[in-house]
Amino acid sequence: MLKSLYISFFIILFSTCYSQDSENNYDAGEFKSDNILKTNPLAIIWGTIPYTAEYRLVLESFTAPKQSLQLGASYLGKSFILRIIEKQDTNMYDLDLIVKGFRFQFAYKYYFNREKQDFGFYSGPLFSYSMAKFTNVYYKNSDEYIRATYINYNIIAGYQTKIMDTFTFDIFTGLGYRDNYWIEKYNQTVSTLDDSDMYVYDIPLKIIFGFNIGILL
Repeated sequence: MLKSLYISFFIILFSTCYSQDSENNYDAGEFKSDNILKTNPLAIIWGTIPYTAEYRLVLESFTAPKQSLQLGASYLGKSFILRIIEKQDTNMYDLDLIVKGFRFQFAYKYYFNREKQDFGFYSGPLFSYSMAKFTNVYYKNSDEYIRATYINYNIIAGYQTKIMDTFTFDIFTGLGYRDNYWIEKYNQTVSTLDDSDMYVYDIPLKIIFGFNIGILL
């Protein structure tokens, strides 16, 4: 039900904003078609899935003066924090954990007050899909693992600004619906793990807050 409402909201928002942008009369030279390549270096310390490091690249491309599409792809590996935990726990260190995964994200952003000099405030839907496998050499050979899958449907609001006409800083927050689950494959049996202790609240509410640093292409 919530996912259907999210998709409906996305279609209505996109149609409304695109129609408004098309009806406005813009000077052809007033805006240039910006492409921005972004990342967040802090995600390497702690990724979207606990105990992962996220190596993120995000491309934002303006399709109209006040709207853009944003695509992101990330590689998920073993986080620096997990490496520290392994070294402190000798039993865990012997496991020599292997962490591999990926993340894909897509956003549509509408800028309310974009000017030639800057971008300004925006809002729109953000969809994110992440998956990571946790195993080691022994269990990997027998195709046994723990796998986390995080699917998030969010509505975000943020502000993006230029820095020295070359770089950008994009900060955002939002709310959404999370569809996260952990499974374990062991002895050819797949079971769902209880991950309730990973969340502050029991309801599938997603609270998002983050930032990206970009360079204009």
